[in-house]
Amino acid sequence: MFDGVVGFSYAYILGGIIWSVALVLAVGNYACIIVHRLPRGRLLLDKPPYCGHCDTLLATKDLFPVFSALLLRHKCRYCHEPFPVSHTWTELLVGLLYVLSFLQFNFSEPFLFVSTIGVFLIVLAAIHANEQ
Repeated sequence: MFDGVVGFSYAYILGGIIWSVALVLAVGNYACIIVHRLPRGRLLLDKPPYCGHCDTLLATKDLFPVFSALLLRHKCRYCHEPFPVSHTWTELLVGLLYVLSFLQFNFSEPFLFVSTIGVFLIVLAAIHANEQ
């Protein structure tokens, strides 16, 4: 399972895991933007992240994957309406995908391929879950 990191030092492996999690901060948030906006026919980059209920732009402190959701108890900081739990699951699954892809493939072309296709499938599953 961990073929990509066999023979590397623990410091390198830990650094790779930390870097994978850092990538998830960007990719996980963007995946949630796609999950929210695509089914509604909105442009993906029409404005910065916002609450789907009150349209308030989210502050930087609201954009930390999983941590913000847990601190806010899955509710908007501004209108207190709950947001879909699928956003948290999307961010967690993307994070797990990136870490496991790093451990299997290191940072290589297969890592990029698997993580890109994986994020695409996670986004499709989240859209499907939200629309049911």
